[in-house]
Amino acid sequence: MQYVKVEIIKNSEVAAQIFELQVRVELGHVKPGQFVLLYPRGCLLPRPFSVGDYVNNVLTIFYKVVGKGTHELTKLQPTASIYLLGPLGNGFDIPTHHINVIAGGIGIAPFFLLKRFADDVTLVWGVKTKDEFFGLERFKGWDIHLYTEDGSHGMQGMATDCLNTISKDTILACGPVGMLNQLIDFAISNNRYVQVLVEQRMGCGIGACRGCAIRRRVGGYFHLCEDGPVFDARTIVL
Repeated sequence: MQYVKVEIIKNSEVAAQIFELQVRVELGHVKPGQFVLLYPRGCLLPRPFSVGDYVNNVLTIFYKVVGKGTHELTKLQPTASIYLLGPLGNGFDIPTHHINVIAGGIGIAPFFLLKRFADDVTLVWGVKTKDEFFGLERFKGWDIHLYTEDGSHGMQGMATDCLNTISKDTILACGPVGMLNQLIDFAISNNRYVQVLVEQRMGCGIGACRGCAIRRRVGGYFHLCEDGPVFDARTIVL
């Protein structure tokens, strides 16, 4: 697999410091939970981003501005170009029955594509404040439960507050490490199948550099790009 030069179609702010980037590219089949690497100008290493959506050869990525790489991305205008590698990673194992989705902040990104694969879904999405919600209309038909830490919209609290009442169906989750650790503890304590999408910096994205190691609970290491980024929560240590 090689990097390809792709054209920017859209790059606009959709919520507080959160952007929607669209590029035109032929990727073939893409699974929810897979990712791509983008090479922002002036950066030594590429940046990984979950596939947000993919239809009619248009790839959508949602990203939050948190550092040099994402700041450089905000400068891209339509008709500009960037280098892309992907799709990469394993993606979610999507059940044929009801699914619970738990997302924290920008961790909602991979679940826009899931909407094209599954209809019987309960979505629990938590953010710090209401200005961080975006794209809710795209989840029409799902059972949606919203949380804000400051109580500005929906229930006050965090997405993981739902764990005591959520159904026993498979959980798919993506969000900050603190949230994922709560889900890991929940999965182990209750012997529940929880798929967590782990996001972190990486180098090559194809398993060659071995720079994206995460600990296996039974000893040794997984490599995020090669074995993930989606894992059974009971098998990893973050």
